[in-house]
Amino acid sequence: MSAESVVGLDHQNPLVSVVVITYNGAEFVGHAIESVLQQSWQNLELIVVDDGSTDDTPSVIGRFNDPRLKFLRQSNRGPNAARNYGIRESQGDFIAFLDCDDWWVPDKLCRQMARAREAPRAGLVYSLALSVRSSGEAGDSFGTVYNGRIIDRLLLGNCIAGSASSALVSRKAIEAVGMFDESLQYAEDWEYWIRIASQFEVACVPEYDVYLLSRPGSRGKNALATRDQSLMFIHDALHRYAPGRPWFKRAALAQLHYVAGYNFWASGYLWKARRETLKSLIYNPFYLVYYKRMVRLFFPKRPKRQTRG
Repeated sequence: MSAESVVGLDHQNPLVSVVVITYNGAEFVGHAIESVLQQSWQNLELIVVDDGSTDDTPSVIGRFNDPRLKFLRQSNRGPNAARNYGIRESQGDFIAFLDCDDWWVPDKLCRQMARAREAPRAGLVYSLALSVRSSGEAGDSFGTVYNGRIIDRLLLGNCIAGSASSALVSRKAIEAVGMFDESLQYAEDWEYWIRIASQFEVACVPEYDVYLLSRPGSRGKNALATRDQSLMFIHDALHRYAPGRPWFKRAALAQLHYVAGYNFWASGYLWKARRETLKSLIYNPFYLVYYKRMVRLFFPKRPKRQTRG
């Protein structure tokens, strides 16, 4: 088998299938669709899967008249079921994913396809990402670059910048590892990247080509569910992909609880954040960063007192 046949680059202009998933995203999905249809990579099909919306999402999607767009609907079954529906209906050699409240710059797919040619053994190509608050202000940047066999790094946490909205996955990788796990509603993309990285290389485009909308009430804000569902699969993943490495397992679980602590803190649950950070210290007492976070959680800085002039 040639290197090119690993990821399906056996012709110069492969079809890319883009799967956009939406649930009650009428306010956002039009922008996401426009960002796909305006891609400089023209050989694409766009599959929009409505996961049982009860708002005006279908009418917003219906306004687009482009032969590349296919609109599918299903009862509300969660993001992975929607992605899997889109994958089953897709024809492309590569499949890219986009959540309805995120969007791409016009050259995102072109740059990712060029990177796929440079790294023909990669089953997953991702770009860097920037978050944008509902107010329009810039938020966090996700700019860490990883290339090659990164299974160990992924077991320590989801390092794919922009995650699902950034990922371009080869058809060969999907055929090898199967579909998304539909039992997961949170951290579902992380579990899938682990499976892909266990068999394929990962490649990064070091450009900020993905924008993530950070808004109140979004699924990613649910710190408790994200922690619990991450724990559902990470133990099995560590047993499967890092057997006989007890200290690595402890480090991975420590990092999971550390991230959960940050998410609880960001959601305003200080005591839960303290408990999670304490768990990270119990699992890995040799990592100084955890102590620093614990000190900040128990002794937060007070705002400077204003002096009267």
